[in-house]
Amino acid sequence: CAGLAAKLRLSWQRVTKKIGKTSKMLASLLPHLILLVVFAIYLWLMPHSVRSRVQSPVVYFALAKLYPFVWSADPAAKKKSAGGGLRHLLELWTAFYIVEIAEEVPLLIPFMSSLMKYAAYDFLMAARTFFALWLTLPFTDGARLLCASFSSEHSRLARLRKAAGKRGGETGAALGWLLDSASRMGLVAMPASLQAFCSDLLTHWVHLLVIPFLFTPGFLTYYGAVVSGKVIPVRASLRATAVASGNSTGGQDVEKWTTYFIVFSALDFLHRSATLFFGWIPLWQHLKLVGIFWLQF
Repeated sequence: CAGLAAKLRLSWQRVTKKIGKTSKMLASLLPHLILLVVFAIYLWLMPHSVRSRVQSPVVYFALAKLYPFVWSADPAAKKKSAGGGLRHLLELWTAFYIVEIAEEVPLLIPFMSSLMKYAAYDFLMAARTFFALWLTLPFTDGARLLCASFSSEHSRLARLRKAAGKRGGETGAALGWLLDSASRMGLVAMPASLQAFCSDLLTHWVHLLVIPFLFTPGFLTYYGAVVSGKVIPVRASLRATAVASGNSTGGQDVEKWTTYFIVFSALDFLHRSATLFFGWIPLWQHLKLVGIFWLQF
């Protein structure tokens, strides 16, 4: 299979190279145009019985969760980030979670989710499946393009990341020193683990915005878990991938957030499955939010 994939890749490179001599723009757009044509033919000619299987949640789960999980678990465990391989996998994770965040938006608008389901459900499911293919296929490289569209100013983000990291590190260190000094003087009795947690929390101040969701009803805490478990990590991952090349700190962030998405996706799947049986338990969503805090700190 590896030999066949290499031959196909070389053949594709020859084709794009020939087309690139005439038009570089056409050569870069060719894989996207081919997938778009295949999508149009699929909608036009594919029987509904076959489409219902192709567009099933199982297929999308395999593309969006199993594929990144299988390919990134071993490199993340062994920290094989050389050559940008782990960075590409983080871009893949980030792209799929951007899609998941976008899918949460209609739920915030009354009747929008039901209207979309009844008006254009078949088309939306087909579009979601092909969009997952666009993100996954190496010829289209959709994950990198999507992440780049959300963080196009790489140099500016790198400067902001460096400055924010420096300020956050200094602030966290200052808080840690104050807490340690107060503890030595007997003013407060605080374990070292709790001091480290407070320092990390101040360094990653954006998480403070989610703490109020610990005291809201479950249906609101659900969105707090979305913000804390998906939106904030996606934001951090976009910054990490933007500064990873030639930056050791960026490489460490790539490893950190790739590992986070691997663990989070597995636990989120288990939580969704367990919700069918234990969703009635009080503070069920609050437990998920606490678990997300534990993962990130």
